[in-house]
Amino acid sequence: MRAIAQAIFPPAAEKTVEGTDATAAEGADASSEAQGEDTNTAAAENPSGPNSTPKESWQQGTVPELFQTDATWANESYAGGTMAKNACGPTCMAMVYIALTGDTSMGPMEMANFCEQNGYVENNATTWDFMTTGASQLGLTSTGLSADAETVTAELQAGHPIIVNVGPGSFTSVGHFIVLTGVDESGKIWVHNPNAPEDNKVSWDFNIIARDARSFWSFSA
Repeated sequence: MRAIAQAIFPPAAEKTVEGTDATAAEGADASSEAQGEDTNTAAAENPSGPNSTPKESWQQGTVPELFQTDATWANESYAGGTMAKNACGPTCMAMVYIALTGDTSMGPMEMANFCEQNGYVENNATTWDFMTTGASQLGLTSTGLSADAETVTAELQAGHPIIVNVGPGSFTSVGHFIVLTGVDESGKIWVHNPNAPEDNKVSWDFNIIARDARSFWSFSA
């Protein structure tokens, strides 16, 4: 669980992940495009999952670690499958929403229900419209970003968490949503991956993220 609106410095025992030769990611203007995440096979194979940040610790100004594979909701239905398999989008939005608003009533399961009730599910996946129109319904401002390190870093340092849709690569073998939560002292990026807690223990070179990214959305309240 990391505070927003400031750079976060990793403990000495933790490492950073380097990357080079990034490919420019697709722009974030996908508000009318119903392109969703792919199902997350790896998550489905481990539905007991890690423990998320306890609800009593959810608070404004801090991005909680929430996992779609948390046993609390992993086997609940979502998008024609389970939360563990399909719910990276709602889980990411729950992290962002809680950090920006302090409202603890919209956890991953509630966000998943919101998606299904408001038409943000298609082909067993969460549509990209959830990151724009859906965010607006939730009272958040969503801004599409280019795959530019300076822009992304500035947004994070301003306290605006970022959701990224990524393709196969360092974070997933299919399609996936992750949250960027902050910047360390060397300019690398902290990530909350709702399916891989080990990814949250390191800071990532922006080039790795950009290489895998399909779209970036920054959020504010």
